[in-house]
Amino acid sequence: MTPFEKARIGILKYLWDVKTGKITLEKDTGLGTHGVTLFNELKDSLSAHEFIAQLEYLEGKGMVERKPSTMPRTRTKEDELKLAWYEINSYGIDIIEGHQTDPGLPNIQQIINIGDITSNHSNITIGGIATDIDTSIKHNDSNEIERLLSELSESLECIPTSEERKGVQRLLETMKLELSNPEPDQDTNVQSSLLRRLNNKLEPYQKPLSLLASLAAILGLVL
Repeated sequence: MTPFEKARIGILKYLWDVKTGKITLEKDTGLGTHGVTLFNELKDSLSAHEFIAQLEYLEGKGMVERKPSTMPRTRTKEDELKLAWYEINSYGIDIIEGHQTDPGLPNIQQIINIGDITSNHSNITIGGIATDIDTSIKHNDSNEIERLLSELSESLECIPTSEERKGVQRLLETMKLELSNPEPDQDTNVQSSLLRRLNNKLEPYQKPLSLLASLAAILGLVL
């Protein structure tokens, strides 16, 4: 099985487990599963470009449905796909349950314990051979959040004036402080307010704006 086939099966199964309640999204917006979440969970050795191509393949084949990002602004096609929301449809379910076949995917004959939320691995029998699919389900996104906040800070060099940079940096420090609280003490209203203020300040700058969108997706919030 190629890395691309593995990613396609992993995406379908992850979306199926979300739909059937075997995977519970930490913060469910009702829009589906965010492309950033799928990438972080299932990318394995694929680059962002390669992984997003698999999402586009599954959508083009009619196995998943894509809801556009709620951020109404111009961005690259890759950003549009990565920042969108995805759900599996009835055809995708038939594929992952083995009732239908597709030339771009191995023939799935039997599914065993895929998406077990207590495990980091999912087992799937393809063509009679058990294959291990690493879904790397994470219950704690703190490392990813920390990485995004760090990259956001570094990306502020594109802001031309030091005064404006300092203003954004102060908002980021406030966000870091809010996110450092234990989860029960975190206030999503405060987080949403900070994200909106950052969004307004970063709108002219593509790279930090894209990182901010990824942070919002991890937090389950809409900009």
